[in-house]
Amino acid sequence: MDAHGQENMALRVSTIGTGCLALLGIGFSLFINSDAILLDAFYNALSFVMSLGTLWVTWLIQQPENQLFQFGYMGFVPLTNILKGLLVSIVSLFAGFSAVQAIIAGGRAVNATLAIIYSVIAATTCLLITLYQWKVNQKAQSILLQVDIKNWLLNGLISLSVGLAFTIAGWIQNTPLAGLVPYIDSILVLIVAGLTLPMPLKVVILNLRQLLWGAPSSERQTQIKSSFDQLISALPYQHIWVRTAEMGKFVYIHAYWLLPEELSFTLPELDQMRSQVTHALQKDIPGLEVDIIFTQDEESIAIINKSTCLQWLQNVS
Repeated sequence: MDAHGQENMALRVSTIGTGCLALLGIGFSLFINSDAILLDAFYNALSFVMSLGTLWVTWLIQQPENQLFQFGYMGFVPLTNILKGLLVSIVSLFAGFSAVQAIIAGGRAVNATLAIIYSVIAATTCLLITLYQWKVNQKAQSILLQVDIKNWLLNGLISLSVGLAFTIAGWIQNTPLAGLVPYIDSILVLIVAGLTLPMPLKVVILNLRQLLWGAPSSERQTQIKSSFDQLISALPYQHIWVRTAEMGKFVYIHAYWLLPEELSFTLPELDQMRSQVTHALQKDIPGLEVDIIFTQDEESIAIINKSTCLQWLQNVS
C-alpha cells in the first residue's frame, strides 16, 4: 500500500475509533453522572464528525484542478484543521463554564470505580491509535495525520487524567478530605479544559497562516535558501528573488531568475536549467512545487520584487 493509501486507512481507523469512544463515553457519563467523562465524549463525538470531513478532504485533494479551483484543493487541508481547532476550543470553553456552575451548586457525586474503568478503556484505545498513526505518518508525512495524532494524544491525556482524578477521589473518600469528593469531577473538567485549550488554538494559528498563503517557518526557509545556494553556484544568474508559501504538506517556491545580459540562452537550455533545479530541490524538500521565471529585463523584475521581505535571496552568490 502506498503512502496515500496508508494515510486513508489511518484516518478510517481514527474515524471508527472516535465514533466508538464517543458512544462509550456518552453511555458512561449518563450512567455515572460525570461531566468529565461527558467532556471526553464530546471531544470524541466532535472528532468523529471532523474525521468524516477529513476523509472527504483526503479524497478531494487527489482530484485534478478545474475551472473553479485552478490551483487544486490543498486549501481545504488547513481549512479543515482550523475548523477542528475552533470546535475543540469552543467545547473546552463551554465545559469550563459548566464546571464553574457545578462547583457553585455544590458539586456532584460520581461512581469512581466505573469512571476508572472507562478511563482505562479510553486511554488504552487512544494510545494504540496514536502509535499506529505515528508509525504510518513516518512514511505518509501528512499534515492531516499530524493534527490527528495530536488530537489522539490530547484525548488520551484527558482519559488518563479522568482515571487519576477518580482514583484520588476513591482514596480520600474515607478521610477528613472526603468533603472534596463531590467537587473532583468539576475541578477535573476545569483543569482539562485549561490544559487542552492552547493546543487547538496553536493549530488554528498555524493553519490560518497557511490558508492565507503565509511563508513557511524560518527553519524551512533556511533549508530552502541553503539548497538553492548549493544548486545555483555553478549556474549563470545575476539576481534571484524567491517567494515561498506553505499549504498543508506542500511548499510552493516562486523564483524570478535574472540572467546576465552578456549571455544568450536557447529555450532548451533554460528548460534544462529549470528541470535541474526543480528536481534537485524536490529531492531535498518533499512536497515541493517550483515555478521559475527566467528573464533579462532587470528593470521590470526589480519593480515586481521591490519588497524588502524578499531580500534574503537576493545576490545569492
